[in-house]
Order: sequence, then structure tokens, then C-alpha cells
Amino acid sequence: MRLRGNRTEWEQLPVSFPGVGSYLELAESGEGICALWRPQRTTGFRESSGIYGTRDGGTTWDKIQEVDTTLLGGASSFGRPTLLGGSNGYIAEGNVDGFTAFSLSTPDEVAAVACDQFQQAFVLESDDEIPVQTLRWRDASSSWRSFNLSLADRIVDIEFVGFGVVLLGTRKSLYIYSVELLQ
Repeated sequence: MRLRGNRTEWEQLPVSFPGVGSYLELAESGEGICALWRPQRTTGFRESSGIYGTRDGGTTWDKIQEVDTTLLGGASSFGRPTLLGGSNGYIAEGNVDGFTAFSLSTPDEVAAVACDQFQQAFVLESDDEIPVQTLRWRDASSSWRSFNLSLADRIVDIEFVGFGVVLLGTRKSLYIYSVELLQ
């Protein structure tokens, strides 16, 4: 759906994606990203996830990349590329021209992703009953730094509340962590 020219009525766009959307962004410039994953078929054939891009406000979408993992979420910010996360530790950064994946050798999932103009972060989480969780953070000019978390609940969201300070949300609680305090 998108707002019509007078911004008071919605119109449905004739767009259908072959999968389940896990992340969508659309900037005022008309550029946007849609990340989706495809459920496993009963035949056992696994289709790849897809990343689609638009430059015309969502009227047309083109597949810009296939990904051999399940995409679970993403985050963007003005002036920074989009960050996408998924299963098997998949994390990638890019825009409507394509994405570059970072090599993470882990069976863990990217549980949450956050970006702002000066920093990026994501949480890796194991599938254990009491999950092993790792916060990965970087500022605009540094490499990724890792911090072990000790929460009994699964993280479902992460947001920045200051430079080096993240708000971690579970289904039951909110936690504030400072990257400086975790060193």
C-alpha cells in the first residue's frame, strides 16, 4: 500500500513477492529494500531467500540478490547502508545495488539488528534452551567488536539510545547495555 498524492488515501500496489517479508524500508527518495525468506517446501527442496530493490517508490521491484539462508530482519539509517541479518550468523550490508556478506562461521541466528548514522549492532543468539548471546557493535570507522551477554530470555529487538548504548528487548523485559561497560 502507499499514500496517494494528497496523502489522505491509500492505494494498493500490484506487487507480490514470492516469500515471507522479513524487512522492508522505503526512503522518501523512492529507493527501497524488501528482504524475504521462503518457507521449506514439503518436497525438501530449499529455495533461497531474496532481496528486492526499488527506485520508484515501490511501483516496481527487481531482485537484486539471492541469499542461501533465512533472512530474519534488518535495519537502516539515513546515510548508512542497510544491515540484514539471518540464520547461520548471516549478516550483510548494502543497498539497492547489492549486498556484501560478512563471514561469520556460526550456527547462531542474528536475533536483532540496529543502525544509526554513527554505529551499527546486532545480536547473535544460539538455539540453546538458555541462549548464548553475543552483541556485535561497531562505529562508523572501526571493525566489529564482540561482547558476551548474559540474559536468560531471548532478545527480540535492539535499539540505540545513545552512542555505544543499546536497549535490548525481550518478550518480558528491557535491558540497557553500554558498550564501554561491557569491555
